[in-house]
Amino acid sequence: MLISKIIFIIISITLISCKTQNIVTESISCKNNYIVQYDKKRDNYYPLADKNMMSTTVYFIEEYNDEIKCYINEELVFEKHLKTPSNSDRLHDNFICKISKDKTLPTIKIESTTQNTCIDLKVNTKYKLLYVYLSRNGEWIVRYSNRYMIYA
Repeated sequence: MLISKIIFIIISITLISCKTQNIVTESISCKNNYIVQYDKKRDNYYPLADKNMMSTTVYFIEEYNDEIKCYINEELVFEKHLKTPSNSDRLHDNFICKISKDKTLPTIKIESTTQNTCIDLKVNTKYKLLYVYLSRNGEWIVRYSNRYMIYA
C-alpha cells in the first residue's frame, strides 16, 4: 500500500514537472474526481501530432493489471485486460475516438472493473492525444497533449 502511494507520487511529480497545468476535475457521471493535465509546451524532441487529425488517441501509460472498458458516447469501443510491468516506459494499448465537425463532442468513459472506478470526460479538440494513468489506489491522471511520448 505504501509502495503504491510512493509510486503514484513519483509519477505525479514526473508528469507535473513536464510543463503541465494540473486541474482536479469532477467526472460527469462517475463518483470520483481525477487530475487533468494539459501539456503547454514540450521539448521538440517528441514528435508532434497532426493538428488536422479529426480524432483523439487515448493511450494507457505506466503499470496496469486491470480489466479496462472504454466507451464513446456510451458505446463500448475497447475492452481488455491490461497488464503492463511497473517499470514500463513504453506506450501500450490505445484506442481512437473520432471527432465529427457536425456533431457534439464525444464523451469518453474509462472504467476499471478490477478497481471498481471510472472517469468520464469530454474530448478537447485542441489536443489530439490523451494519456491515461491509473494508480493501484484507483486514482486517475489524464494528460491532454499534442506530443507523442516516445522513448528510445
